[in-house]
Amino acid sequence: MALPARSTLRLPDFDYRGGDYFVTLCVNDRHHAFGEVIGSEMECNKLGEFVTRNLIELSTHYPYAQCPVFCVMPNHVHAIICIEDIQEEASVSSSLQFCPPKKGTLSVIIRGFKAAITRFAHQQGIVFQWQRDMFEHIIRNSLSMNKIIDYIEHNPAHWAEDRFYHR
Repeated sequence: MALPARSTLRLPDFDYRGGDYFVTLCVNDRHHAFGEVIGSEMECNKLGEFVTRNLIELSTHYPYAQCPVFCVMPNHVHAIICIEDIQEEASVSSSLQFCPPKKGTLSVIIRGFKAAITRFAHQQGIVFQWQRDMFEHIIRNSLSMNKIIDYIEHNPAHWAEDRFYHR
């Protein structure tokens, strides 16, 4: 039985190496896995603190990437991921039908991040699952960057109006 083709939200002709990206990662079923917003401040639980630590230390695992601005919310994470453009040797075989994501791409970073959070949750006995995929936006200029930074920094204060808000 053939499986249906998975659709992607990403641009088909963009390789996602190098550049600045605004990403949103959601918890499956909008479950409040990372803590709660109290007043206008996010109060992280154990898993939320682990997410925070991993975003702060992103460049430790991916030296070509950093996360200068992020916000952990009860059921999602907003982050700006800045990736240096690194060149990788060309693949020897072009006859493969499936090619794994290239080192230095946004998908490699997000896959590793999500896996680390999921592994930690399961080790701690926390029921947790990410929503499939991610939302991403290529940041093309400083005006866009400034608007996104403002949105991320003020996200907890506007939690009740957030499109991801769910009780």
